[in-house]
Amino acid sequence: MSEQTVAAYKTAQVTDPTKVPAPIQTQKPEVGSGEWQLAVTADLRAKVWYDKGYTKPTPTTLKTAIAAEKELLGADNPHWKPAIGAPGLREICSVLKAVQLTCDYNTRIVVSHFLALYGKGLFPAAGGTNPYYTGADRAKEVKDGTDTSPDDAFVGQPVQNKMLADAVRKNRHLFKGGDLTAEAVKKSWK
Repeated sequence: MSEQTVAAYKTAQVTDPTKVPAPIQTQKPEVGSGEWQLAVTADLRAKVWYDKGYTKPTPTTLKTAIAAEKELLGADNPHWKPAIGAPGLREICSVLKAVQLTCDYNTRIVVSHFLALYGKGLFPAAGGTNPYYTGADRAKEVKDGTDTSPDDAFVGQPVQNKMLADAVRKNRHLFKGGDLTAEAVKKSWK
C-alpha cells in the first residue's frame, strides 16, 4: 500500500482523533505519529481485498474481486466510469470488451491486482513501469510493514495499458462471461 494511499486515508477519513476506528482507539497513538499511521494502515488493510490483512475471504474470481473493490471504493467512485474512446486506451478497451469487462480505471487495476495476487503480476515496482512508485519505495514499505499487498505498481501508464492488453489478449480463452478464476490464473495464465 503506497504512502499516498495511507496519507489519503489519514487525511480523508481519520483526521479527528475522537473518531478513530475502535481498534485504533485502544492504542491511543498520537495522531500523525508512526504508530498512528501503522494503526490506520492496519485498519485499512482489513478492508483491502488483495492485502494479507483482509478480514474477509480472499476473492477467488475476478468478479468477486471487482465487487470487493466496489465495496472498498464505493460504486459511485468516478473511476468506475468507462473510458470510452479515451486517447491511448483504445487497444486496452477493445481487449477488455472482448472478454466482457468494462474499460474503466478501477477494473484495469483490479485485473492487475488479481493477477499479482495469484502469482502472475505484470507490474512489480522494480519493473520501472510506474514513475511514481519504484522498487526502492516498495522495499522500504515492505521493510517498515506499511505494505503487505502483492507487488503490483499498475497506475494506468501507457506502457502498462499496452502490457495488460497484450496479456489479456493472449489469455482471453481463460475468461468466461467476464470472469476469471484464481485457479485459471495459477494454472494456465501465460
